[in-house]
Amino acid sequence: MAGGEGYNAQPDLAVGESTNFLLLAQKAGLGHIGKHVLLITPEHGPSVRITAVYTDLKFPYTDDGAKEHG
Repeated sequence: MAGGEGYNAQPDLAVGESTNFLLLAQKAGLGHIGKHVLLITPEHGPSVRITAVYTDLKFPYTDDGAKEHG
């Protein structure tokens, strides 16, 4: 499905098990995975829902700006 800017986009649910969203969110610096296997963020604690949108939009990626949580 094409988005408003002409890029393709496809959502993926966290229960789809095609991608481990928790590990990706932790690597992106959004929070850390707790002992109860939930993502814990500084702003919302464990009360977050994770999903992803895959797109063909090209942009330079680096994880240099990822924050460390502990």
